[in-house]
Amino acid sequence: RSIEGMRLTPKHLLATNIQDLDLYDPEQLERSTEEKIARAIEAERAALNADPRITVSNGASYSDALYRVVHATSAGFLGAVQSGWSAISAQVIADDADDKKRNGGWYSVARYAKDLLPTQVIGERAAQRAIEQLGAGPIPTTTLPVVFDPYMAASLIGGMFGALTGSAIERGSSFLIDKEHQQIDSSKLTVIDDPLIPRGLGSRAFDAEGLPTQRTTFIDQGVLQTYAINTYNAHKLGRTPTGHARG
Repeated sequence: RSIEGMRLTPKHLLATNIQDLDLYDPEQLERSTEEKIARAIEAERAALNADPRITVSNGASYSDALYRVVHATSAGFLGAVQSGWSAISAQVIADDADDKKRNGGWYSVARYAKDLLPTQVIGERAAQRAIEQLGAGPIPTTTLPVVFDPYMAASLIGGMFGALTGSAIERGSSFLIDKEHQQIDSSKLTVIDDPLIPRGLGSRAFDAEGLPTQRTTFIDQGVLQTYAINTYNAHKLGRTPTGHARG
């Protein structure tokens, strides 16, 4: 369907002014392997020293990547982008009662290495995530409010976003069909996709069909505003593509 979408893409919709989103860290090539190993060791040491109940390291790492992507389509689009990322992580284990082990970890990832969290912070948060689980156990069956960890937000919204795609709408497999401009969630929920944030991990100036990306509000105070539609689904649904095609 992606290939078919490229064939159907009108030339006047193609991206012509590709924005530089500052996704490439030129200093990354200058960092030595020794420096990267040292930063991973710093994060591990900070985690082990954060609390005496932390007994074992489950590993720490520094990783990075640089790449250049050239994208061309039969519709006439030709674009290239350089990007990359750096990341540091640490994982440790705390001893609980009855010889139970509690794992905790933390990480930081960014387009530029200088934007990563300090290794001390990464290590301390990894330790805290393990310590917070000490004493955890089952509770009797009951009805209780559920409080989600803030870092569950991406998973929860990701499940909803699957129902917002044009392919789900076109197949008739979404529970959000014909729900545009209707209240589908709490008025406290607003979901905005902004792929044009400089140095953003999810940023991109064009989609898989060569269409320009744009800031899109999908849910505004609980009200569904639009779907994420590629050219193929737009053609099937009689709509305009939104720049959300994936390769």
